Amino acid sequence: MILYVDNEHASTYERAGDWLLAARTRITYRLGDLAGDVCLLARYGDVDPGLIDQHGIRAVFISGHGAPPEVYDEHEREGLREIIRRGDLPVFGFCGGLQFIADALGVAPVRMGRLPGGAADPHPDYEPGWITELGYEPVRLVGDHPLHDGLGATPVFRHAHSYHLPTLPDGFVRLAETDPCPIQLAAHEERPLAGAQFHPEYWTTDNPDGERLIHNFLRWAGVIFVTAMLDTDRHPLTDVAYQTSCRERLDADGALVLNGLVPASIIDEIVAEAAPRIGEAFFADSTHNVYLTDPDPCLADDHAFNRQVLSSKGLIADDQVPHDSPLRTIYADPELRGFLCAVLGIESIHAYDDPLSSINVHFAPHGRELGWHFDNSSFAVTLLLQAPQAGGIFEYVPAARASGRGEQGYETVDAVLDGIHPVETLTFAPGDLVLFRGRDALHRVTPTIGDVTRLLVVFAFNDEPGVRLSDSALATFYGRHA
Repeated sequence: MILYVDNEHASTYERAGDWLLAARTRITYRLGDLAGDVCLLARYGDVDPGLIDQHGIRAVFISGHGAPPEVYDEHEREGLREIIRRGDLPVFGFCGGLQFIADALGVAPVRMGRLPGGAADPHPDYEPGWITELGYEPVRLVGDHPLHDGLGATPVFRHAHSYHLPTLPDGFVRLAETDPCPIQLAAHEERPLAGAQFHPEYWTTDNPDGERLIHNFLRWAGVIFVTAMLDTDRHPLTDVAYQTSCRERLDADGALVLNGLVPASIIDEIVAEAAPRIGEAFFADSTHNVYLTDPDPCLADDHAFNRQVLSSKGLIADDQVPHDSPLRTIYADPELRGFLCAVLGIESIHAYDDPLSSINVHFAPHGRELGWHFDNSSFAVTLLLQAPQAGGIFEYVPAARASGRGEQGYETVDAVLDGIHPVETLTFAPGDLVLFRGRDALHRVTPTIGDVTRLLVVFAFNDEPGVRLSDSALATFYGRHA
């Protein structure tokens, strides 16, 4: 069970009427649906550690409030403060809920300030004379955090506040901002505590980012788990000995196949979601060099750098993948990400810094292929969804170049493109997760043969933040830049 704390003062209900209670009820249902669990609605004065223990509460959401802080009898909220100070239970605060979390930890909210003299009040019926934020407006994300997953750089949320936090409590990091309010989203670095100065719980069809943010929090805080989507009995992702074994296999072969990591039932669900959308896919009918860059006019057309290959498969990009897709859940899973870091020997992994590249579903009907190329990222993670009747074979040449030393492997590239260099193949089936080091390994997928479309998901990560595909590569594979 999860808990939604109504942090509104009784005086506001006297003014607002029934709509506010109806809104609280609707949000309670929404939170329960996102968590896949029953959500209990309780007034702030009824919440204390005893209530948490009695109902087995797994997470707490704290509402905002329209009443100013000074009208509260703070003794009535001491039980809620104790829950926050313990720091062992996931807690997320909406607007005034974030302010309450901060206040419990020693930072009191303050007004954003008076409007400058002579300035027009954009919201004269809401906190007149004060600087405010009101309505559905964007925020700018700051840094790189699991709460950001799938949101883009400037997600839109509902705002309704004239108070904000002047600074953050110890241990918190700032994750979003606007010009009037530098602290729009924050999370603790070690404890499952987070909050937003806006109202993600009021998402709409036109402005769905709040739903995504709350879902991200539930995953990040461990309230909902992806391991139900992964066969962790067969592949114990958190086991150090297993991680070491997988790392040794990857280092030796340049590739690692986790057979059946995603169960058939989940694969069937993803295929049912993705396959009908082939009409929305962009099919590239252009050519490219193996380095995924523009040609070099200083080199001959038949130079290895400028030789062109065909990629004709289609794909739907990250911004076309539904917010509630199992693919997003798998991509953001902290256990899987921790496993990838351990196996790859890196401290952290990051999504691409463009809106298209992080999660892609590839479609290869009869005759379509992915041409020879090197990856921009140091590694690739793929999941086969549906195998073709024939063809669609993954071929690769390990260590075809040494990009770290500036050696581009032109002789090897020429030999591969001329068909005179031996290649290796990698075999995998639907549900198999594949890790592949493709920055220096030249690779391709041969043309599909038959009536069954090859479906594959690419989970694209980087070991450094801020990496994006070049405009040339975006145009080649997506037909657009954003």
